[in-house]
Parts: sequence; structure tokens; C-alpha cells
Amino acid sequence: RAAFENYCRTTAKRYKGKVDLFQFWNEPNGCSWIRDGCSNGDQFEEYTKWLKIAYAALKEGNPDCTVCAAALDYNEGVKEGYKYIEGMYRCGARGHFDAISIHPYHPEGLHWQAVDDTYRVMKENGDADKGVWITEYGWNDSKGEGPAEKLRQVLSKLCSKQYSFVTMANYLCVT
Repeated sequence: RAAFENYCRTTAKRYKGKVDLFQFWNEPNGCSWIRDGCSNGDQFEEYTKWLKIAYAALKEGNPDCTVCAAALDYNEGVKEGYKYIEGMYRCGARGHFDAISIHPYHPEGLHWQAVDDTYRVMKENGDADKGVWITEYGWNDSKGEGPAEKLRQVLSKLCSKQYSFVTMANYLCVT
């Protein structure tokens, strides 16, 4: 724990003014957390424990940095990803992040239900003032047909008043 705290604090301090946005982990509910085999959907307690440690240390190193939680795998096949976020709140995550991130992949654009459910849980827990980050989205189109139109539709919807709580969206494009 001490080594991890030192790493977070030192990193935030060293890169202050150059890197002020931090995301703690990537898809802790999926394939990249504790268990092999992508079976981490129930590990919100362990994740939240380390999120709280990371948040405190990063803020100690740079009080002005932004710390984003989760980056949950919340694609169209994950029907109740919001339950992981609810579990984080039950374990005391409130006050230990500045935004929550999701990966709402869907072949036709975004998994909009994931976006809506994430924000609903945040509002229910008093965090309506915090943003939802979409740190990965995109789609596989091996024929190259339609990506530009899908991107236009997604961006238009994200720019609407309805989704003003989405404060970051990163289109993942690998060619």
C-alpha cells in the first residue's frame, strides 16, 4: 500500500501542469482486474478500496488534478453494469472520484442505456454535478461502410442538452 501511495503521489506531483487527468484502472469489472477469465463483476469492494487510496495520494501530489473512476466495460452485452457502480457507492466511493468512466460499445453507435444508467446512479448518490466520461467507444466495420455517419450521429446526440453530463468522449479508432 505504501509503495502504491508513493507512486500515485509522486506521479501526480511530477506531472502537475502537464498531466492533470487520471483514470484509476481500466475495466475493473472485466478482464483486467484481479481474477483471470473476465470474472470481476463482483469485485467492486476491492476496487473501491484501492480507488480511495489512489484518489487521496493523487490529490496529495496535485490537489488540482481530476481523478476518474472505473472505465467500466459496459458494452451492449453488459445489461446491468450500473450494479458495479452501485456497489462502489455502497463501499464508500463517494467523495473519492471526480468523474466515472464507461466503455459503452455498441455496434450501432453507443450503448445509450449504459450512459443513462451510469448517470442515474450518480444522481441517486448525490453526484449529479460530476461528469460521465466515455473513454472508449467505436465499432468494428471491416468494410469501412458507415463509420462516419455513426460518428456524426453519436456526436450530435452527445452534444445535445440531454447528455450535458457527458464531459469527455474518446472515439477509439484502430486501423
